[in-house]
Amino acid sequence: MIDLGEEHPKYVPSATLSRMIKLYHALSSQYTPYLAGETNNIDIDTDQSFDKTMKQIYKNVEPFVVHVRSGNNNEMKTQMIESLTKEHGFLHIDVQTTVQGEAERGTVIG
Repeated sequence: MIDLGEEHPKYVPSATLSRMIKLYHALSSQYTPYLAGETNNIDIDTDQSFDKTMKQIYKNVEPFVVHVRSGNNNEMKTQMIESLTKEHGFLHIDVQTTVQGEAERGTVIG
């Protein structure tokens, strides 16, 4: 938020942001027991180092990138996709190209 500056349209004052985070934690804590008991939920400790956290994520997530959104920052999008595919073995599936191909073939999806 500091980098955005108060005049930015997406800026959220710290008091509002704090209330939103508290509400998120309050609501999510109600669903955690359900997810643990009724789904294929995997807990990942985010209090450890970033690298260790990411290793846990990579170990438990299917290696596919369906779509990477980065707003107007195409360079960041490219870097993320290259990192995930080259360094972590993910397969990049570009949604726009896939839908375009379906449309050209005249399938039900397209």
